[in-house]
Amino acid sequence: PERRLNALYDRMWVYYNLFQPVLESKDVSVSWYGSVLAAMTIFEAIAAARPHWLSRKIGPAKSVFLLTVVMALAIGFIVPSGGVVTIVLLCLFSVTAGMSFPIQKKLLNDAIPDSRYRATLLSMESIMDRAVCAVVAVALGAYLAGGQLTEFLVLSSAVTVLLMALLAG
Repeated sequence: PERRLNALYDRMWVYYNLFQPVLESKDVSVSWYGSVLAAMTIFEAIAAARPHWLSRKIGPAKSVFLLTVVMALAIGFIVPSGGVVTIVLLCLFSVTAGMSFPIQKKLLNDAIPDSRYRATLLSMESIMDRAVCAVVAVALGAYLAGGQLTEFLVLSSAVTVLLMALLAG
């Protein structure tokens, strides 16, 4: 149960740190924020309930790679999009995140053959993940304070796609 709560927290930081400034920048009425967050959560939950259909088709590592690229592109395409398309892209991000994280966790779990070290290594991974999320949240805050949300979205999208391309070799 604790690992599931940690995973939920890790995903939710994106929603709370990203969706409100994005919707505000697209002039979406505040009265829609709760509905958008609810839709994003529902899309993620549905995808998380059945993450392995893609994994079975192309393999778990390729699935995580592809879903990461789709998440990055969804974030990048928010920049030129209007309010409605932005909401659709945020929901696409939620679907891909919902599908990706369970596959990623299973890959990590399967990569640790010795069960004596599994809990320690999974805890270390969780700590590193939270540290990265904290750094990204600080960077997001700095970009928002400078009125540069667009630059943050484009930079994060481009860096992620570039890193995925380099990893693909």
